[in-house]
Amino acid sequence: MSLGRRHGRALPAVVLLVLFSAWTAVQAAVAPPRAEDLAADLAALTAPEMEGRASGTPGGDRAARYIADRLDALGLRPGGDGGTFFQSVVIGSTRRVGAGTALEQVGPTARALEIEREWMPHGGSASSEVTGEVVFVGFGAVSGSCAYND
Repeated sequence: MSLGRRHGRALPAVVLLVLFSAWTAVQAAVAPPRAEDLAADLAALTAPEMEGRASGTPGGDRAARYIADRLDALGLRPGGDGGTFFQSVVIGSTRRVGAGTALEQVGPTARALEIEREWMPHGGSASSEVTGEVVFVGFGAVSGSCAYND
């Protein structure tokens, strides 16, 4: 599987997750989403005519339009290109794995991560070196019924 195909499948899922998270956060502030509404959205977004919601396909465009219409119906203000709910994002599809490219896990189980199996640099990334600690900051989840807010 090529990197471009991998991104083609992952990007719609990421966009859907971000938009759904925004939608559920707004719904929670106004009123909890009804199970029937969530089931209808799920059915609509997974329908055969959405063609798997892949980027660059008519089904992906239909799914994006559906999500934008739902966000608009919720009263959210768009913040994308030209005052819409859409934003252009350029994603490179060529790999540039330079000599010495590495990613290491540190700590008690320190080890080098295997490139192309456990990680892959983005095709358009600039050359640089970064060091520092990775910190988990939560999922952005809030639940009043469980008194949970990370």
